[in-house]
Amino acid sequence: MVSKVVSELIDKCILEVRKEENMERINKNVIDPLIYHSLRKLSPYIIAIIGLFLGTFLLVVITLCFLICRDLGVLNKISFFKKK
Repeated sequence: MVSKVVSELIDKCILEVRKEENMERINKNVIDPLIYHSLRKLSPYIIAIIGLFLGTFLLVVITLCFLICRDLGVLNKISFFKKK
């Protein structure tokens, strides 16, 4: 008997939540502020991770260019890199 009452109550709650006006209110008053606040708190970490990724990528490209130039002998022509 109790489970039937609870089941009906849950069904009625689901029907109320699925109404368009209630969905708009939930989105406007619950979901949007939650997402906004979360992204606002996480944005410095996201920026730091992107910066670290770009820095690592830049170092890999510079190293790759240096190795290619070394293998082609380009660096031997530059006086700064000549072996003594």
